[in-house]
Amino acid sequence: MICPGLVKSKIYESDTIRPAELSTDVTPADADFMRILPGLHEAGMEPEEIGKKVLRAIRRNDFYVFTHSEHRDKLREIFDETIAAFPDEPVPPDRLAVEEGRRAGKAQALASWPGD
Repeated sequence: MICPGLVKSKIYESDTIRPAELSTDVTPADADFMRILPGLHEAGMEPEEIGKKVLRAIRRNDFYVFTHSEHRDKLREIFDETIAAFPDEPVPPDRLAVEEGRRAGKAQALASWPGD
């Protein structure tokens, strides 16, 4: 799963170059915001660099591909909030057995996944 940050691209031009037959009736983007997007995207990561990171992840058999290290702290914050939201209560043995079986199945699938 690739999770890129800002890419040096012209994706902001999508609405202007999309063929009419693929257009949607979504609310148009804010014109003032659209005017600043070219400058923002100039600060983005080069597509070639993202491609290299994706290729490296494929070769390492990584499931997640995070391209922009500057997002690490925010992601950690989100995960910490998520973990904190779990109830602090005992898990019934039957549900725990199901979860342990799921984890074992995943570990087995990963162990048999074809490598390089």
